[in-house]
Amino acid sequence: GLLNGLALRLGKRALKKIIKRLCR
Repeated sequence: GLLNGLALRLGKRALKKIIKRLCR
């Protein structure tokens, strides 16, 4: 429920950060 949604949001944020680091 809520925990799953939060985990997904954090996961997406982490992925974006990782992608930005790789693109750099």
